[in-house]
Amino acid sequence: MVLIKAECNARLASGSITDVVSDLNLLRSKRFSTTDYIALTNADFTDKKEALAFVLKERRRELIMTGMRLFDLKRLNLEPEFAKTTVHTAGTETYTLDANANNWVMPIPSQVINLNPEMIQNQRD
Repeated sequence: MVLIKAECNARLASGSITDVVSDLNLLRSKRFSTTDYIALTNADFTDKKEALAFVLKERRRELIMTGMRLFDLKRLNLEPEFAKTTVHTAGTETYTLDANANNWVMPIPSQVINLNPEMIQNQRD
């Protein structure tokens, strides 16, 4: 929730970098030992865009292995500055998923479609 608050403060026109830094420091102070923790300051960010990018990176680090990355990628792909084309290589095959591709959604299982004839299958590429 602190990361959501920090992201909102970074996106709000009325939000300030001070609010974002405060939220980030609250979260980071709980994650690092007191000897290793170094508080962020307003001087660490030149503008709110840079602060927002840091919040999103922090969110990625904090929520690793929770499954939230897929939702964040789908959400952020709607914004051109954060859109990401995903590329993975397995052996000799390279798989690419463009930022606005239809394959970001999973197909609805056929059993569900059979039980709900009015449901439309998700479009896939």
